Amino acid sequence: MAPSLLALALALSTPSVWVAPPDQKLRPDAAPQPMRAASLDAGRGECAAFQVAVRAGDGGLSALGVEAAGFEPELGAKLELSHEIFVHLDRPSGPEGRAGDWPDPLVPAVDSFAGERRNAFPVALAPGALAVVWADVCVPPTAAPGPRRAELRLLDGRREIGRLPVALRVHRFALPATATLPSSFGLSLLSLEKRHRVTTPAARAELLRRYALMALRHRISLHGMSMEPPPYRRTAEGLALDFRGYDEELAPLLLGTALPSGARFTTTDLRTAPGLSDPERESYWRAFAAHLRALGWRGTLFDYAADEPSPARFPEIVRQAALVHAADPAIRLLVTVPFQPALAGSVDVWAPNLNCLAVRRDPKEFCPLRAPAGAYAPRLAAGERLWWYVSCSSFGCGGAIPEKALAYFHGWPSYVIDTPASRARALGALAFREGIQGELYYDTVLAYDDGDPWQSTYRFGGNGDGTLFYPGTPDRIGGESEIPIASLRLELVRLGQQDHAELTLLARLGDPRLADEVARGYAPRPDEVDVPPAERERLRRELLARLDALWPDGVVRGRSAR
Repeated sequence: MAPSLLALALALSTPSVWVAPPDQKLRPDAAPQPMRAASLDAGRGECAAFQVAVRAGDGGLSALGVEAAGFEPELGAKLELSHEIFVHLDRPSGPEGRAGDWPDPLVPAVDSFAGERRNAFPVALAPGALAVVWADVCVPPTAAPGPRRAELRLLDGRREIGRLPVALRVHRFALPATATLPSSFGLSLLSLEKRHRVTTPAARAELLRRYALMALRHRISLHGMSMEPPPYRRTAEGLALDFRGYDEELAPLLLGTALPSGARFTTTDLRTAPGLSDPERESYWRAFAAHLRALGWRGTLFDYAADEPSPARFPEIVRQAALVHAADPAIRLLVTVPFQPALAGSVDVWAPNLNCLAVRRDPKEFCPLRAPAGAYAPRLAAGERLWWYVSCSSFGCGGAIPEKALAYFHGWPSYVIDTPASRARALGALAFREGIQGELYYDTVLAYDDGDPWQSTYRFGGNGDGTLFYPGTPDRIGGESEIPIASLRLELVRLGQQDHAELTLLARLGDPRLADEVARGYAPRPDEVDVPPAERERLRRELLARLDALWPDGVVRGRSAR
């Protein structure tokens, strides 16, 4: 081949490679950007992430692979790489959503549970096709501050097609291992069993443990899980509960022994054996709360008493609250309802829909019960707590939306797939600036119940609503064991939780003014949370510099928030 023809052939076959920030969703038609290196900042005990986009040239790529070098052993951590899988959405999530291919499941090159190589790479790319790599590194809490260097090598088979330098700055400050924003996200073992091949009690327990560990690594706590209440027997002195099975499932998550970081669940739900009389339920709950105290756990034990109840159910909730409080005042009664005078003194954790609490537009369609933010001040002074939750109210719930109401469903935080990345990340900063004390989310594996999540997660009018995991089965991702697959949205939840932890730490160290200023920059309004990644990064660098300046000399780890 003549030299000029050879040069032309190489140019046509050369892929485009660029780096993108983590809070940007790269779709198949994403335009190449000039970024050719990754620059990361993280405190000790914090995770940092970036994306690498590779668009094949006219010749395509037969076997795209990626290798990482650096950070170990001096950092005690390594770059972890995953392939962002595009899922096809047949219909949009409300007026803002868009059908088509979107990135969401993150299949790891090597999983963190069994250490098995999965089939994330190599990847064959047709001419002009796009592949995206998710890369992150979690900094140990004892790492020494300072710069680190690493490198990613991109390969097509054995042929190197590019190198990307990675610069990481480890900051002086350390984030607490346990989340500063309490949460409770739903997960059911019954749902997991529908999509995973687990046939023995040991296999089911291990699968559940892996999902719980992935949640904890992303700074969220779970409710539901096995849903098995401790068994009991009746004695002359009352009920005697057997906590062996419960402790095997939950004690490591509650006590900080499940992960090397010492992270703990911030919350857990009250479980109740069936068939008990009211006095026996009080006895059962009293023993339940006493057991958690004896373990040394200092999080929030809550009774999820009612979900979006109508006023007709209020007397039932008041009665339930009286039983729970008589058993142990430490048990918090949680109801997903805005403040209602009829429930004052009965509800301990108010968890209204975000759209109803932080409304900025006409809320009539989705908030039949409302209360202004000021209504909670006396309740908070009395020791009650204010949480919130996001729902399909952010995008319309799949119903027919009148023309005059279309403008309402724009800009709200949401966990659906086909919205900007800022919608999922914003909840941490938004909770900080609005004084919200916790977040509830109804499910993380809803689409496991009646279909294949890899094919569709469309529920309640939204793609991914109620589903933040994918089933990692060997027939789908390779390897031999069953694992959870994180979604891109779950990674954004973790980044939002870290935002909350950084802001909280800054306020505790003595600069609440800057913390509030940055939080408002991250999430300008509860119904308008889209911020350009470059602006978010500018604000965060200012925050990190201030944290380093305020961090006490000689302090290695951050104090755990429990």
